[in-house]
Amino acid sequence: MQLKGDFKLITGLEFVNQSPIGKSSRSNPVTYVKAYDSMRKLMSEQPLSRIRGFETRHFSFNTDGGRCEACQGEGSQTVEMQFLADVHLICEDCKGKRFKEEVLDVQYHDKNIFEILEMSIEEGATFFKGEKDIVRKIAAFNRCGFGLC
Repeated sequence: MQLKGDFKLITGLEFVNQSPIGKSSRSNPVTYVKAYDSMRKLMSEQPLSRIRGFETRHFSFNTDGGRCEACQGEGSQTVEMQFLADVHLICEDCKGKRFKEEVLDVQYHDKNIFEILEMSIEEGATFFKGEKDIVRKIAAFNRCGFGLC
């Protein structure tokens, strides 16, 4: 994708990534457009998920089951300092991946749920090209120029 025009007319830029966009620290652009619901369903349909009895909830960092319980699916833990700023440390149990190891064993086209969520929108659109529902939901991001974020 290429932008054309007079760059001097640009008055501001916004960086959009997987950072929270709502009140929940776990919400992000993919959850906002409901694409994550479809991704979770797809992961729950993989053969290893069926063998292990995993459901869509196992691929959510908001609920018990698949999320790392040490950090409650945050990927980090906060150490409150009395007179200093709080310190945020990467979770020692999940190493920042937010999910239990047995959930990360489940793969779709050689990628687990953490690796999928780390993709840019553009990478995700290519990766999920056979999954029309997911591609349709994230297409708006590409049309708005967020593809490489």
